[in-house]
Amino acid sequence: MLALASPLQAGKPGTSQPQEIFFRAPNGKGTQLVAAARDGSNVSTLFTDSGTLYFGFDVGSADSGVIILGTRAGELKHLTYAKNSAGVFAQLDVRTLRTGIASSSAVDLSPDGTRIAYRDATDGALMVYNIADGTTTEWSRGPWAWDFVWARGGASLVLLEQSSPVDQRSHLYEIVTPGERVEILNRRYMDAVEVSRTDANVLLLSYNSEDGQQTFVGTWRMPMSNADGTSTPGEWVNPSLAGRSFSSRGVLSCDDSYLLYGGSGPAGQQMWFTKTLPSGADTVISKAGANAIPQSWSRCATPPTTAGDPLIFREVP
Repeated sequence: MLALASPLQAGKPGTSQPQEIFFRAPNGKGTQLVAAARDGSNVSTLFTDSGTLYFGFDVGSADSGVIILGTRAGELKHLTYAKNSAGVFAQLDVRTLRTGIASSSAVDLSPDGTRIAYRDATDGALMVYNIADGTTTEWSRGPWAWDFVWARGGASLVLLEQSSPVDQRSHLYEIVTPGERVEILNRRYMDAVEVSRTDANVLLLSYNSEDGQQTFVGTWRMPMSNADGTSTPGEWVNPSLAGRSFSSRGVLSCDDSYLLYGGSGPAGQQMWFTKTLPSGADTVISKAGANAIPQSWSRCATPPTTAGDPLIFREVP
């Protein structure tokens, strides 16, 4: 079972937005998908997969009750769930949308809940499945597709690709039209890409320093086209949201009010933390190790109402 710890330090008071989190974690010889409150209470198992290969998953908006999974058996699954008055989640239904996807593929549900990006089993091509009619479209082809996310409100897909296992450069591409991709960032090893919940033009990147000695989770604004016909190149908004030199696999809450990420514990072990932004204290929510990959809702049930620029709001001083 997922070993959830009691909070060590409380951050700033929570907002009125939902505060639950979701984890993929080891469970004996299998893997489970669990939901829990932000402080680690109300742990609920929503799905269990056999074997030691881990499934990919993505959580929809807070009011959709949908989670998409890419299983070790190469199935694309659609799971629905509900939460009772005590805050405990339970699975309602799970169905297979298609087979033949890459085993344990990463998956990403579009913001409007209509399309799912996944890796094809044949050669790792990046595919998009349309939930309404069951059709698939190839968006990109290449053997080193690593991670991907819908950006700009679903207008494009951002693909993180590795050159090869030897070359530790990473390439970030934006794909607006299937088959046509533009490189927007090239740097030393990046291992995960997410998107801001309140600004669809800002990515959350987990990456290594150029010397390979540190790991960070930071926000990076994608290149922008301006009304006067000029363009603004991509730029870092905050290169280290966690404020520590070893952080990884970050994801933002549905209103960008806190960061969920992996970091080092007192003995150097992998642990999972939440951090109230912009500068709240870390709270330990799991000691389940490097294989416990977190997620959060893509959008809140009620849109956030943070005054001003949310990117300024969440910068760490």
